[in-house]
Amino acid sequence: MRKNMFQLLEDEYNIGEELTRLYYLARLDYYFTNTISSTIIKHQIEPYVNEQFFDSWVYRGTCTSVYNMKRALKLDMEEIDLIQLLLYIEYILNIFYLCINNNVIIRDKSNNENKNISLYKNIKILLSNYNFEYKVIDAENTKIVVVESNPSATLVAETIEDHNISLDVIRYNHFMLRGNVHEKKKILTQLYKEFEKIKNQLIVVDKGLASNLGFLFNALGIRHNKHNSPITNELVKAMSDEEIEEWCDDIYEIFMLAILRVNYDNLKDKIEWLKTGD
Repeated sequence: MRKNMFQLLEDEYNIGEELTRLYYLARLDYYFTNTISSTIIKHQIEPYVNEQFFDSWVYRGTCTSVYNMKRALKLDMEEIDLIQLLLYIEYILNIFYLCINNNVIIRDKSNNENKNISLYKNIKILLSNYNFEYKVIDAENTKIVVVESNPSATLVAETIEDHNISLDVIRYNHFMLRGNVHEKKKILTQLYKEFEKIKNQLIVVDKGLASNLGFLFNALGIRHNKHNSPITNELVKAMSDEEIEEWCDDIYEIFMLAILRVNYDNLKDKIEWLKTGD
């Protein structure tokens, strides 16, 4: 059986060792300097955040402490795999940014600050090795998510005016959505709203792309399937969850292509001006 991306990466890197290193670095003492009050506290990062910022963090949900959150995320379990590593990284990044966003400078014993401490640098290296990155979804209230590296998704997200849909473009690549067809379809339902906005222009510049994308949104039941042929309905009905997820991913990629195609069309006059000056 063909291995998926996660299995291949687990074969290539020793995830247990990488987790152990991150656990070690997270448990070191750091110096936390509040730039407003000028107070300096020596502490480990998790208990420091727990005492200073966790209770007022918007995204703590109903968790009562960082330790309670770790249990809720099942980060205290013995299982070691890539999902566990990425989830721990996402958790630590949120803890890290709770300090940064509350005007706190983190220093290690070598006087390295913030993004120069080994904990952060190791996370960046690991994310790069596994072809992931992190995105700041809500800078004001501190919400960080780890997603698959996808420059096209970033570009498309930046061009969409609707903030929620823009975030959905990024969120579709979240590592925890792998295998979650229901959630992916929910996101695609939101992306369809953006497709509706550009559809008429897309029909003019690329009728085939517009037609196929609209068909796929209907075929997978993301919008509705009342216009599907009986053959299409039967084919979709017979698909496994894995096959449906693959089609969802295809729709996502084609949607991004459609956005970029319209963006290119919008730039044509500007390009012509650069050529001729007219």
